Amino acid sequence: MWRITIIANAIMMGLFWLASLLSILIVNNRFVQYFESEVPVALPLPTELALSVQLWIGILPLTWIILSYVIWQKVKDKQPELRSEYLLAFTMITMIVGLSMLTLFALAGTLPFLYIGTPIK
Repeated sequence: MWRITIIANAIMMGLFWLASLLSILIVNNRFVQYFESEVPVALPLPTELALSVQLWIGILPLTWIILSYVIWQKVKDKQPELRSEYLLAFTMITMIVGLSMLTLFALAGTLPFLYIGTPIK
């Protein structure tokens, strides 16, 4: 069962990463890649941050796979009680990091359409 938990954590981080990139995709297409106006649009700070790190954030699922392997090796010879504590901590960290990333990217994907945080001209 503990092996399934470690694999599920790696898959969960990959899904958080994919959902984060999909939430910023519309902003990238509308305001950056296919923008047709001569006057550039001032994007909110969280949106600019998310757009600037969207390629680098791809390292996170790969790092999580490596971290999952390290945890796998660390807990395979441990007692079941100690193994449960490691897996609980790893799952909590996965959820906190994944939800934080998803929240930041969802916020960044929503703000330009609400004109919140956009500098006043």
